[in-house]
Amino acid sequence: MFRALSGGARWSGPSAVVSTLDFQRISAVWLSLLQADGIPLPTVALRELDRRIAEGGNKSKLSFRKCRLSDAQAIKLIEALAMKPSISKLDLTGNDIGEATIAVLIRLLKGQLKLLRSVPLDERLEVAFLGQVLLDAGRLSVSDNKLRLVVALTDCLKYVNVQSAIRRVWLSNGAPELMDQLFVESFWAAMFGGLLDKEVVTMLLSRSPAGVVYEELESAMLAFKVRKKMLPRLADW
Repeated sequence: MFRALSGGARWSGPSAVVSTLDFQRISAVWLSLLQADGIPLPTVALRELDRRIAEGGNKSKLSFRKCRLSDAQAIKLIEALAMKPSISKLDLTGNDIGEATIAVLIRLLKGQLKLLRSVPLDERLEVAFLGQVLLDAGRLSVSDNKLRLVVALTDCLKYVNVQSAIRRVWLSNGAPELMDQLFVESFWAAMFGGLLDKEVVTMLLSRSPAGVVYEELESAMLAFKVRKKMLPRLADW
């Protein structure tokens, strides 16, 4: 099958995988877990989460910067996030957390990595894995090895999030078996805006004059993001 959208056709860019309902669920589960264990409610953090719910939008990011979270409160937050992968970036800087929080965070990240390895890509396109966690590395009483492990795990998950975003764009625009120059350039623009790498596109088309297959284009896009330092360079995992 060959398909190319006309120049005036409307393209579907990367779709959202998180909604206001996801944030409401996180808030409700977190509150329930805190109350069940008699842990003081983190009023500043809950207020921040309420603000995030009120503003709506579809960004899969949560910031609890300087919310004065304790280890106990942060651990329950991470347990709430474990209910469904829906947050891709979490900011925990400026809080009173330490070894206990990092241990639970690592367990969450390992669990998400295990999940994505056991579930086919097309069956996990509607989730966002935790691909970035901001921490006060210099202030935490945590070993460098554990902090490096957090980075290594989130790097893998960030890579997978981008792979899923590419796949969603392809599927939402007809999932052609072969893509011509117009389709490839439109696809590239949907993913990267004005960052069109004409050299890569030309190379792909010269290699496959009949049209570019999805696997080749996905590989080229991931490599492009690595070169532009938008994605980490991963070892085999």
